[in-house]
Amino acid sequence: MADAILRAHNLGYAYPKSRPLFRDVSIDIAAGKATAIIGPNGCGKSTLISVLAGIIRGDSGSISVEGTPVSRFRARDLARIIGVLPQRPEAAEGLTVRDLVALGRIPHRGFLSTWTRADEDEVAAALDAVGLEAFAGRALSSLSGGQRQRAFIAMVLAQQPRLLFLDEPTSYLDLAHQLRILRILEDLKSRRGMTIVAAVHDIAQAAWFADEIVVMKEGEIVASGPPEEVLDEALIAEVFEARVRIRRDAETGQLIVVPLGLVEKPSIVRAISA
Repeated sequence: MADAILRAHNLGYAYPKSRPLFRDVSIDIAAGKATAIIGPNGCGKSTLISVLAGIIRGDSGSISVEGTPVSRFRARDLARIIGVLPQRPEAAEGLTVRDLVALGRIPHRGFLSTWTRADEDEVAAALDAVGLEAFAGRALSSLSGGQRQRAFIAMVLAQQPRLLFLDEPTSYLDLAHQLRILRILEDLKSRRGMTIVAAVHDIAQAAWFADEIVVMKEGEIVASGPPEEVLDEALIAEVFEARVRIRRDAETGQLIVVPLGLVEKPSIVRAISA
């Protein structure tokens, strides 16, 4: 992929004293696109996100960002390129929303540098992007789950990354808040040219916002490509052991994934799809 912002080759990772969670995983992340990584629980998608983002070190393989091996980056320089939002982000007690978002400016400031107008402008712009400018002085602990998630996204935006990793960003949110988060991600991609990579548990959400979908099963990538090419009823039955109907909405053109039930005999599906 000529326009890849990140390339990973033959990655492997195993928890201590356990079998490998994944091995020989290779993936290219297209610049300026949204990529969703989907798969059943325990397939390794969250750990892959952590390895790709540099949160944990893989046991084998190589990763390069914008053509440079990650080993050659200083942590501060890499943080100016890559932003990360884990599945359950945490913050110190007593922080206001503005305090949290200001933490995103750390990679851009020297050890003894003072707060600048540029820092202030980036924090304000990040709060505006997620619709929380009116909540800047509120305690983070006072926010709802959806508002809190938007505050953490604002913190990452203030970091000004070109590549943003998220691990199940809509988990534990109601439908309206899920759609708000997905709309923010779409805006980041279309208006800022940001590259988005998200581990997603909801296949329908992946179809809705992603340009590319990566499907994982038992630590392996079994399919990747545009949603209309990857989201196949037989593949989903094989990977998730669930029957679905995939349709295209006549009004919006979006793919719709309708669950029908469980696959009672997965071995039969495997034999048919082989």
